[in-house]
Amino acid sequence: MIVKDAVIQRLFCDGGFLNIVGESMKADKDVLFTPTLSNFCMVNADMDMKENPDFLRGMSENLRADKDVVLAALTQLGLELRCALGGLNHDVDCLKAAGMLDDEETRVYDCPEKATLSLKFSLGAMCSPYAIKFAKKMGRDPFLKQFRTFNPNLGSKPNCDENFNYTSMDNPCRGTLKTCKFPDDRNAAFDANDNMKPKETSCWRFAFRFHQQESKESNGFMIQIEEMIGLGDGQKMETAMAREVNLKVFRTFTNSMFFDGDGWDSIKVISKAIQEWYDSGCANADLENIFVGKPNKAYLKRPKYETL
Repeated sequence: MIVKDAVIQRLFCDGGFLNIVGESMKADKDVLFTPTLSNFCMVNADMDMKENPDFLRGMSENLRADKDVVLAALTQLGLELRCALGGLNHDVDCLKAAGMLDDEETRVYDCPEKATLSLKFSLGAMCSPYAIKFAKKMGRDPFLKQFRTFNPNLGSKPNCDENFNYTSMDNPCRGTLKTCKFPDDRNAAFDANDNMKPKETSCWRFAFRFHQQESKESNGFMIQIEEMIGLGDGQKMETAMAREVNLKVFRTFTNSMFFDGDGWDSIKVISKAIQEWYDSGCANADLENIFVGKPNKAYLKRPKYETL
């Protein structure tokens, strides 16, 4: 008990101390929540805790898979979900606590157009935080938050052909009932108005293309977030499907490993480009490149428009 009290006292002054204490302490809820968690938030009040997963990473694996613990951490610190375990990084309640998911069923959006996001998977412990930071910024942007936006990272769908990896371009599936290996009744369901929608059991390509088609039909768009090391394989597949759907694509590119680094407000640059497209009457349907990196650092320029 004396050791435990000493750890708690140390954590009053230095929440990061949790990362170097023994596993038994990391698994002790008294250590974590009386007063560690709230004090860690106060001690580090000048930090952007919404972008810092270190506290959750320091917990034991059992606690990182404990929904009550993860929810408490997310509520007080706004931490990323990358370090949650046991499927909690896709749990609806945890996604809402992290500020990544709204009450979609009841929310009314100001714009009738719909948007689709193409980004690397970002809710795994070893994944880049770049995409998740972008999604949070988009949800707070006065213009972009007006669009109902599909974020594929907030759910998980199966792959229709086990002979190929999840994102392989060699898989002939392009998200249509004709090309997908899954039977139609596994991919599609029909509502009371006879409108087709993807199911929980749908192939990820079928579900993604469905949202691309919704965006196209509503005069919406796709935002593709290209990180510094380039597009992921899944994003290349999403680009191919966007080409077939004839969907407007805004592709960001960067010279930085971080989104909005050095005070550079990248989300405003994206928002401005999309507003200008609508102001022009959606005159140019070509892929539009948008630089969102550091303006004071060298980078390889791209043409503003490219044929998709």
